[in-house]
Amino acid sequence: MEYPGGTPERLISSVDLLAKSGLSRATLNNYIRMGILPRPLVKRPDDDSSSRAKQMGYFPDSVMGTLEDVVRYKREGRRMEEIRMILARRPAALLGGIDDEGPAEEESTAESGGGPSDGGRESGGPVEPELTVEGGGRGGVCPDAPRLASFSVIAARLQNAAKACAALPPDEYFRLMRRLSTATAALFKKYFGVQGKHGAEELVFYFFKERDSSYLIHPLMAAMELRRLLKKISQEQKINLDIVDNLYMNIGIAHGEEFVGQMAETPTAEWLSQGGTVHAARLLARLARFGSAWATKDLLQRLDEQDRRRIRYGICRRGAHRDTLFENRFSRVMDLLPPDHPEYKNMMSIMALPVTEIQSLR
Repeated sequence: MEYPGGTPERLISSVDLLAKSGLSRATLNNYIRMGILPRPLVKRPDDDSSSRAKQMGYFPDSVMGTLEDVVRYKREGRRMEEIRMILARRPAALLGGIDDEGPAEEESTAESGGGPSDGGRESGGPVEPELTVEGGGRGGVCPDAPRLASFSVIAARLQNAAKACAALPPDEYFRLMRRLSTATAALFKKYFGVQGKHGAEELVFYFFKERDSSYLIHPLMAAMELRRLLKKISQEQKINLDIVDNLYMNIGIAHGEEFVGQMAETPTAEWLSQGGTVHAARLLARLARFGSAWATKDLLQRLDEQDRRRIRYGICRRGAHRDTLFENRFSRVMDLLPPDHPEYKNMMSIMALPVTEIQSLR
């Protein structure tokens, strides 16, 4: 293997790289996907290798310098996305790029190594490092290996979707739905959300702890931005489509620790969890009206104090003459709905769940 200028380049195996750097294998895979490190050259182990694997990944020895720069930038308080952009502006020779001579594959699990220094949790990473495996099917996804994960989830339902479907001609209705889909996908990607299984008029996005250290506050931030986004789209549609009603995306947010997995062997496959967290978020979205956002007490209490102070939340009590907001308070779902409410029966499974309404960000 040679540098672009023709100078021979020393190689280091992934096993040695993990041992010398103290990285976990999950973080190494994450750095490769982010473009911080080049994809390894996959070949038979060198004669002096103690590995029993039939194939092993090799990197340019210069990647050790890149990793030292990553550590330095992190100590300066830079996020991983900013670090990635800084390194991307470097000449290819400084990054130690090598030719891609085949798909990257890992050594056998028996030879896996890596130190405990980072646990694979890099803030701002674009993938779920502990939920994927290198070489596990197309796109590196391993759908047959569900994993216990901590996450937050947003479920959002388009209010009066059936009315809009009935009122609009097919081309205008599908144009509206495509506009919503494109805009919301970009929004949740901004906050490191990944798509869960959902329908045409409902959204589900996961925010994994392994992917993003801000996985608790980011769905709340996304919810407030989603409210502004729907207001903008609603104003556009009034002009273009003469829709009388505003568009609202009603939101439910919950936290869970459950087994998760992907539905297919593709990087864009929908995520699915085994448990009641998404179910609770979906029911809270049904409880919400006119673009309101409801979150569980469990999620709010997990925020650190600084982030929790950024959230204005509480329970609104309606009076004869005016409504009163009791800030920093929660309520059981059963105390929010009278028995004759149309959604009362649908909420039976979460009646005892303490929740609050997210008002705004400070």
